Amino acid sequence: WGDDAPMMIVVLKKQFGLPISSTKNTFKDAGQGVSAYKNFITTYDWYKDTLGRTSFDGKGKEIKCVVNSPAAKNNASYLGGDFRFFICGDAPAFKYALCAGVDVIGHEYTHGVFDAITADGSSMNFSSINEAYADIFGCLIDNDWQMAEWLGEPLRDATGASGNELWGTKYPDTYLGENWSNNDCHINGILLSRAAFRMTQRGFTNEDVAKIWYQSMFYGY
Repeated sequence: WGDDAPMMIVVLKKQFGLPISSTKNTFKDAGQGVSAYKNFITTYDWYKDTLGRTSFDGKGKEIKCVVNSPAAKNNASYLGGDFRFFICGDAPAFKYALCAGVDVIGHEYTHGVFDAITADGSSMNFSSINEAYADIFGCLIDNDWQMAEWLGEPLRDATGASGNELWGTKYPDTYLGENWSNNDCHINGILLSRAAFRMTQRGFTNEDVAKIWYQSMFYGY
């Protein structure tokens, strides 16, 4: 989608026999490939136009995404380390596969950006920060601070409008130190993503927030 863009490869587990269908500009079934392709283009262009970053590694790396994968049932993820590709699965628990939403693809893409900029880590602290940044940029790209709200109920909500997380767990409002919560890092990350959202309520534009939080990745964690 441009001479300076990386190659985009989408691998379908089921190549034939399923219809491409859309509802309200989202896709499901075999359309996972179309949806992932469309949303990665949107995300790539946003990072390039807003932050001057080409591909998730900043060096024009080829983008690979495996869809319809049983390894990511009801999920989407970025595989770092020696792999560095994206994976999306069927989602029988939801109305659409998660690759149908640009906020989810933006979230996973940002994991790749964060991975390329920072040292990899596995503590609850690091993972919560990682998930928070992924949510922040996924929401900025989608221009909506509820994560995957198009599923009917948001997976996470930085605005505070949703009182509870999808699985009935309250969002934390206080940081209590390393390994501070038995809840997973996605929920803990709300502490940071809510801070980014509140900046937009205090006069910062989305572009301001994007540039500030992007630059902060380079400070090191």
